[in-house]
Amino acid sequence: MINLLPLQQKKSLYNLLVLKEIAFFLWGVFFIEIVCVIFLVPVYFFLKAKTTSSALEVANLKNSESFIVDKNMNTTIDDINSKLTVFPKTFSEIYPSSDILIPLTKHRVAGVSITGITFEARSPNNEVVKPAANKKTVIEVTKPDIEIRGVAKNRLALLAFQKSLESDPLYSVVTVPISDFVKGENITFSILITTTL
Repeated sequence: MINLLPLQQKKSLYNLLVLKEIAFFLWGVFFIEIVCVIFLVPVYFFLKAKTTSSALEVANLKNSESFIVDKNMNTTIDDINSKLTVFPKTFSEIYPSSDILIPLTKHRVAGVSITGITFEARSPNNEVVKPAANKKTVIEVTKPDIEIRGVAKNRLALLAFQKSLESDPLYSVVTVPISDFVKGENITFSILITTTL
């Protein structure tokens, strides 16, 4: 087709077309904004209402009796935990249990059954260690005393157990009361041991 329009008119029509496209685009953006506002305003009010109701629920929970009880319980637990720092976190902080118990079990001879083992911690100046009331640290223990209680089948089994313990360099003193040797059979004994640890 032959274009019969003059150049000036072509330019003005082209500019008019561009302006119409821009206007159409702006009307489209405006329409999309209106639709978004229509759909988002209710969501905004819904979320605002939810936030307000959640804040009221939190305030009610903070004032409820169970929350106050839980808060008091947490305070009590924290207080108890701070008081428990007097005690060691693990048993091995006071007694080297694997260094003491394992050798004891290796020395047990036939005819001897151990019914109890008691540790008594001693400080370097040979005083019994007791936790200090105003201190939160554990006193360092150097030489725990051990008491082994049990039943021996006869005197020979008890004497063999004593000799076996005395032969171990881990134990500096092994004491069996003479009264434990009076009975001939089924002897209830108590052996006191001082370690070299």
